[in-house]
Amino acid sequence: MIDTGLFQNSYLLWPVAIAASVLWILFIWKEWSTPIKKRFYLHSLISLITILSLAMLALKPLSKRIVQSNAGVLLTNGYSQKHLDSLKKSKKGITIFDYQENAQIGQTLDSLGNLFVLGNGVASYDFWQFENRSVSYLGAEVPSGIIDLNYAQERVLGELLKIEGRYYKARASHRLVLQDANSQGVDSLEFNAETIQEFELSTPLKATGKFVFQLVEKDSLGEVILKESLPFKVTDKNRLKILLVNSFPTFETKYLKNYLAEMGHEVVVRSQLTRGRYKFEYFNTKRIPIYRLGEKELEDFDLLFIDGTSFKNLSTKSWTSIEKTIQNNGLGLFIQSEASLFSRSSTRLGLEFERDGISKVALNEFPKVLLEKFPFRIKDVDGIEEIHTSNGNLVTAYKRMQQGRIGASVIQNTYQLQLDGKTEAYRQFWSEIINRLSKKKTLLADWAVTNNFPLENHPFQFGLRTPIEKPQVFKIDKNQIALSQHIDIPSLWSGTTYPKHKGWNSLLLKDRTQEGFDFYVIDSTAWQSLKTRKRQKANSWFFNGASDSPKERTFTAPIHPLWFFLVALFGLGYLWLHPKVLRN
Repeated sequence: MIDTGLFQNSYLLWPVAIAASVLWILFIWKEWSTPIKKRFYLHSLISLITILSLAMLALKPLSKRIVQSNAGVLLTNGYSQKHLDSLKKSKKGITIFDYQENAQIGQTLDSLGNLFVLGNGVASYDFWQFENRSVSYLGAEVPSGIIDLNYAQERVLGELLKIEGRYYKARASHRLVLQDANSQGVDSLEFNAETIQEFELSTPLKATGKFVFQLVEKDSLGEVILKESLPFKVTDKNRLKILLVNSFPTFETKYLKNYLAEMGHEVVVRSQLTRGRYKFEYFNTKRIPIYRLGEKELEDFDLLFIDGTSFKNLSTKSWTSIEKTIQNNGLGLFIQSEASLFSRSSTRLGLEFERDGISKVALNEFPKVLLEKFPFRIKDVDGIEEIHTSNGNLVTAYKRMQQGRIGASVIQNTYQLQLDGKTEAYRQFWSEIINRLSKKKTLLADWAVTNNFPLENHPFQFGLRTPIEKPQVFKIDKNQIALSQHIDIPSLWSGTTYPKHKGWNSLLLKDRTQEGFDFYVIDSTAWQSLKTRKRQKANSWFFNGASDSPKERTFTAPIHPLWFFLVALFGLGYLWLHPKVLRN
């Protein structure tokens, strides 16, 4: 078979082949009556060569060329002059050129056998130009400042805003301060002389809305060295329907039900008095007693609290109903800790405990607050997800059961926090449990982004998961954004927009404005150390493993058509002149 990759115009191969064959057959028929057979064979050969030359002019055959290319150096922001001088000495005849974002450099790269990238690297949206090429990223010095940052840009009222990160080359005695929207410090820490320092700042969230806090670095005299914006959004708590089941009234349940009622949740409390007799309490809900723990009775509840004794005494029928409601309806179940819970393992719970002998711990979330616990910890095995930890040990965790979750804790007597005046710690402890375990509402629009700090007039990519068949997304100025549907997941869409102004922006879903997405556009000069380090990491990952040894470069190019033209011209001239010369 003929390799169609040998021709630039391979799509013309069969039409040209058919036309050439017809022409040659006609020529042979014309020359067949020639009395001298040697002349017939000569003319047939010349005509074949001529026709093939004309065919090659149309098809443009390709040839492979091997060249020994010079090395090149691409200079990006932050490159080292000493590094460049060293390359010049070791690589003779090296080509040097500057990097410009979004510029087409394919032809320049084609002429190079190897490329060295110096500095902070190229933008991620230019990576495609360097695919399948020999590129070595030599990097640049890590910038001084905040090089890693982690915090949730959307939180629920009552939770902690937790800021975690790493600072490179901080100066001793400098302080990092978290300031609220009124520029009031809410948390701070002091740096030491370590090269890389991890930091964590936090503050409880007491109001809903969109906020912009500040992360401020100050010197020993209180002068501001650096100030960066921290945008985030606080949403209101979901109004949940919660059932508390106790074998007898306890202080733990007393304070928990009051806290849940204060948060606006619908709460039903069932405490057992004697066999078959119960005491019911109702908060923010109708007075409907729950005697049976059946699927019908539990289907409207979002979360079920049950103490260890009641959990172990559940009948098989009741547990089957609870289990089905968890799996099919997404009910959350939390078993309140009791000594009886750890006496023997329960296959129902799905969590395993091991003795550690520790009776008091400080959670990572509240390092200065001591909580009482049973001398056990939760085994960290596959399928177990954390809620609270202490020194790497799980103290509160849960396991998924299809649509729902079931969790437990080794912490006990949390009501002591209320008695000691540590209300914020108490609220935060239970808020984390409720938010993780409660029934998840079905979202009409689930937004996802990879860039938490979009820039003005730069591409901002987002993802949208929605059951809507043909969703339409608009910017705040009512201009529609084109969406691309995932080839395998019909409910998954993606789009790109270019925000035109700094500050808060919004993406709106047509006819569903409450399902929109808010994002904050920062100044191009903000978070320089963080963005630079992120670019360096992306370049190191993309160009990892590239060889820096010079090599031969192979590429294909069309054979110059002049050669085929001259052969065709000679053949046509001979075939036209020869009969006339013989006649004369």
